[in-house]
Amino acid sequence: MKTLKYISAALLLILFSSCLKMGLDDIAYFDEADITAFNFEYRWMGDNNGNDRLFVQKLNTAYTIDTIAYTISCDITVPDASDTGDEPTDDFPTEIRDMVSLEELVGYADLSTAAKIAPIGSAPNLGSMQNFSGNDMQYKVTAADDKTIKEWTLIITSFTK
Repeated sequence: MKTLKYISAALLLILFSSCLKMGLDDIAYFDEADITAFNFEYRWMGDNNGNDRLFVQKLNTAYTIDTIAYTISCDITVPDASDTGDEPTDDFPTEIRDMVSLEELVGYADLSTAAKIAPIGSAPNLGSMQNFSGNDMQYKVTAADDKTIKEWTLIITSFTK
C-alpha cells in the first residue's frame, strides 16, 4: 500500500511539473508606473462586545490625477458621525470623528499592474497611520520592469470635517 502511495505521488509530481524551458525571456514586463487612485481612512481601536477591535472609517476622497505633471490632488471630507448604537461595527461615533485630522490618517494608492511605491524623503508611509499635513509628499513609483520610474507628488488641496 505504501508503494502505491509513493508511485502515485511521483506520478503527480511529473504530471504537474512545468515543461516550459524556452520563451521565458519573451514575457512582457509592465512598464507603467502610474498612480491610478488615492484614498484615505481613519483607524481606531475600540470595544466590540468586550473584545478590542480595529475599526476603520473610509474618508470621502475626491482626487485629480495629472499624468503629465505626476501629481495627485486630493480633497478629503470626513463623513458625518453615525451613532446608531445598534451594531458597534457600523458606528462612526462623534467623539471618534472629532479626533480625525491630517496628522493621523492612513493613505493608500492604486498603482499600475505590479508597480511598487515608496516614499521619498520625509513623505509619509502608506498603509499605516501617518501625518499627511506636510507640503513635500513625494513618492517613487517603479514599474514591474524595474526600469520605468516616476516621481509623483501628493497634494492635499482641502480637508473638510
